[in-house]
Amino acid sequence: MTLITPQLVNVSGSSVVEGDVVLDARQAAGVPALTLPLGVTAAVDVIAAQANNVVLVPVQALHQLSANSYAVFVVVGGKPTLRIVTVGLQDGTFAEIKTGLKAGEVVSTGLQATQNNTNTQAVATP
Repeated sequence: MTLITPQLVNVSGSSVVEGDVVLDARQAAGVPALTLPLGVTAAVDVIAAQANNVVLVPVQALHQLSANSYAVFVVVGGKPTLRIVTVGLQDGTFAEIKTGLKAGEVVSTGLQATQNNTNTQAVATP
């Protein structure tokens, strides 16, 4: 992508992001341009960041203590214990935990109560 319009544009009732792309690096080097029909559109996935082999927890398990300070409740011996964690990348579903939690530990999201009145649990996944 070489240029992204900084605001959404309304096209046929849908909000879209407009931008210009270079389809082939050879084009920029002076090779004859690729001719595309007018009105051609494309769908793209923009990956702003990526993390591999990390510990993930549901964002519902995060508790913000202050600016850039987070904790999770880790289930130890059947009881939730507050633990400070360092959060990396996150989206609307999962958060990367950089420090403070190991893969396989159980964290509580605290969203729903089960029949025996314990918290819903999620296992931290690598």
